[in-house]
Amino acid sequence: MDELLTVKEVAAKLKVSRPTIYTFIGLGLKFIKLGERSVRFRPSEVERFVKTMEQKTK
Repeated sequence: MDELLTVKEVAAKLKVSRPTIYTFIGLGLKFIKLGERSVRFRPSEVERFVKTMEQKTK
């Protein structure tokens, strides 16, 4: 099982701001909701999202 990442960890990994991660969610980045104010991301899902975004810019 993948280790789950926080919003802060995904933002650091992608070198973007935390609000940008929420924009990415609106663009299709899938997340796991653990509570009312707690979400996590699978590293494999983050990679899939980045690849999808790369293909859209070509």
